[in-house]
Amino acid sequence: MRRRITYSILAFMLSIQLFGQTTTIKVGTSTRTMYVYAPSGIEKDKPLLISLHGMGQDINYQKNQAQWELVADTARFVVVYPAGNNNSWDLSGTSDLNFITTIIDEMYSKYAIDKKRVYLSGFSMGGMMTYYAMNHIADKIAAFAPVSGYPVSGAVFTSSRPIPIIHTNGDADDVVHYEPWSGTFNGMYQNQIGAEAMATNWAKSNGCEDTPEITMVNNCATRRLWKNGDCGVEVCLNKIPGKGHWHSNDETCYHTSREIWKFIRRYTLDCGSSNSITLKRSDDENLFAPAEINLTTEINVTGSQIVKVEFFNGTEKIGESTNAPYECSWTKVEEGSYTLTAVATDNTGKQITSSELNIVVNLPQAPYLGIAAHIPGTIEAENYDVGGEGFAYHDSDVENKGGVYRNDGVDITGSDEIGHMIGWTIKGEWLEYTVNVENTNTYDWEARVSAGGDGSAFHILLDDKDITGNIEVPNTGDWETYTTVKGKTPEMEEGEHILKLVIDGDYFNMDWIKFKDETVEVETVISDNSAKAAKYLLCNLLGKRIKEIRISENENIHECLNQMGLSKGVYLLKSEGKGESFLVTIK
Repeated sequence: MRRRITYSILAFMLSIQLFGQTTTIKVGTSTRTMYVYAPSGIEKDKPLLISLHGMGQDINYQKNQAQWELVADTARFVVVYPAGNNNSWDLSGTSDLNFITTIIDEMYSKYAIDKKRVYLSGFSMGGMMTYYAMNHIADKIAAFAPVSGYPVSGAVFTSSRPIPIIHTNGDADDVVHYEPWSGTFNGMYQNQIGAEAMATNWAKSNGCEDTPEITMVNNCATRRLWKNGDCGVEVCLNKIPGKGHWHSNDETCYHTSREIWKFIRRYTLDCGSSNSITLKRSDDENLFAPAEINLTTEINVTGSQIVKVEFFNGTEKIGESTNAPYECSWTKVEEGSYTLTAVATDNTGKQITSSELNIVVNLPQAPYLGIAAHIPGTIEAENYDVGGEGFAYHDSDVENKGGVYRNDGVDITGSDEIGHMIGWTIKGEWLEYTVNVENTNTYDWEARVSAGGDGSAFHILLDDKDITGNIEVPNTGDWETYTTVKGKTPEMEEGEHILKLVIDGDYFNMDWIKFKDETVEVETVISDNSAKAAKYLLCNLLGKRIKEIRISENENIHECLNQMGLSKGVYLLKSEGKGESFLVTIK
């Protein structure tokens, strides 16, 4: 028994050495250190991923951050973590460029890797080294994936060929900044151009389209994708909200290495290769949950035969086809954003991965929380209809810049304590609200707005008919100081309608829009029209709560209730904890 245990332990230790080990190689006259991870039984002609640590960091730090082994085990590729001299990288000479190319040759000799599918990634200074390699060894690297690192002392864009790039950066990174930044770091002055400007310049160098496609990753991170570059390359920039100078391993928002792999795995050094697969929808109808998404492929290969095509939502397999034209029907798809790919396998075992196909499934347009807003009454600006971009609203980007209340592309500010408002408004944006007009009538309206500058404006439509004309939003000095703008509508017919708020001038906040029946009168049993300062509940005569109201000392009840735009009827106003109640009649 003892001998068997000893043998088992020895076999386990040998497996560790075979599948993950620290080793050294000769680079010219120098001896360099690296950690090599190869999945058990790794086949030949598999990719190689080289991952570079940051300044002052080491192999173990990079391994713990990047976690490439988690991806390599299932995707089947070799990972190498090199060690920089003095935990740094040579950004002006050739010593580390030679180190990288020697690693490639060594992994080819040991594991028969596919030299056409070598990928380079790095964090912080390792990201800077990744950019440096773009300009010097683009003929050796199929795709580049810098993380929180780009040249902070000036960049050049002189790669020998068009190169695919995916750059990942947190928007709270205070070392290598997402936005342009100037200041002193570690005693040195820096003038950083920002990650977005860096990606934009590389996209231009690669001949990509000027305007990036903007989408969301897991409804969390923002992706900018410059497409249709020379030889089919793309440049991708992923911005992670709230993340600083580190890898993001958040499976619910953004896992850095998994997202990098989904992008880079599509590329080889064969620029303009005739082998390709294109994934597309077989229909162009708008998608509403629960949706059926019908996918098809266009495949061009030479010298081999396709035996199957697998279809993926991220890493989740959603279908497979073994017969041309290789189609897939994905059913009962819920609301959300999806990133789909297709992977074709030929009779030699080689795989071709399609570009990503981004799909959005919306809920059918309907009132927020399921209840149409009433006119007369108050419409909270943030309670626009569900239904998504282009149906219930249009916003100029896919981010909720305030990051509160709702998780879609509309920019919302405020908090639960002070309430929520729409903000960061841009000309051409709009929001729709399903409303129920209780009586055919004209109505007084007012809107609570703020603006930190001049030129802000909006108008309101009812079933595409203008009911307000152009309304200028006054400059209130800042976005926290609010005022009201007012007007009167033409006659609006009783029944359900779509109210549309259209932004005509940039940058203002809107809290709410109120519609009041000009014939409404309020009667109460309070002879002096005032009440003690308190919090009250407005209820119907059956005691069902309608709304919470805060009334200040000596505030006029008539005026307070008139501001609410309540429907005609009899209500009960009850103070919380004091036992006082007042009967309210609205005529």
